[in-house]
Amino acid sequence: MKRSLTLLAALSLSAAPFAAAYAQDITGGATLGYGFSDISDLDLDVDTLTFDGRIKVDVGNGISFGARLDAARIDIDGAPDTIGASVIGADVAYAFGNGFSFGVYAEQGKITTDMLPLDITLTSYGVSGGYAFAKGDVSAFVGVSDTSPDLPGNVDIHDFGIAGKYAPMQNLVLAGAFTRTTVSIPGDDMDLDFLGVAAAYDMTPNWTVFAGYANSSIDFGGLDADLDSYGIGVSYDTSALIKVNSFASLELARTDLSVDGMGDGDMDTVRIGLTFPIGGMGTKVPMNSVADAIMNPAHSAVSQTVLAAF
Repeated sequence: MKRSLTLLAALSLSAAPFAAAYAQDITGGATLGYGFSDISDLDLDVDTLTFDGRIKVDVGNGISFGARLDAARIDIDGAPDTIGASVIGADVAYAFGNGFSFGVYAEQGKITTDMLPLDITLTSYGVSGGYAFAKGDVSAFVGVSDTSPDLPGNVDIHDFGIAGKYAPMQNLVLAGAFTRTTVSIPGDDMDLDFLGVAAAYDMTPNWTVFAGYANSSIDFGGLDADLDSYGIGVSYDTSALIKVNSFASLELARTDLSVDGMGDGDMDTVRIGLTFPIGGMGTKVPMNSVADAIMNPAHSAVSQTVLAAF
């Protein structure tokens, strides 16, 4: 099963460019981003270079292919090496024509650095479903995940999530997402929950404001930890300036880590981005923002936490 869904991801990514020639609809885009963070309690600076991209190709007859790539290069002041983080995924979906849809997905998150003896990989795959209506849509998924290095054979990882968007006005979009990743350990379960809300408002045809809040929490064996990410930003349509369909963005974000009995810490971040939309991308929310991590969630609470924080 794992091998077949990994093949599905490869086929979706490779088929998308060819399918685009016959597509009735192509949406997506890419954001090039830079973030500067200050970890106040440790007096550390963090520089982050990011690339975030998504594409969805509707080939007609209700069939669509989707793919995403989120990659970050994290440079921590004084650390002996940088940290690489990425999420790559693909999906195939079928829309029934009455608003309902069904699909399958495969997704892989990875952390690489010479500071660790090996790379850490989380591979997720499962099924998804959704319903689109006049002013929004809702979706849900269930799946499982594998890790590399492998966990003990009696440990399983299950994923579940639900998300939705609603546009009460033409220039306002509201979104929410909840994802739970459960690590089943003999005698107990460990839940990592991600919960987020976001909004985007087009003030004018050129200016958009966006905001997001996300909470990741874990409660297991006496460990009670929360990671809160806040972000507020503005984007400006730069298409007339650089003669390419694009918009620039600025976001101010804060990430708070609180561990019961061990104190807490804050990371303040300034993010800039340049986004190149493809087709009808929708609101001008950059893909390197807290808001976008909630509006377009991944399929694991672990990946979601990283996307919202960086």
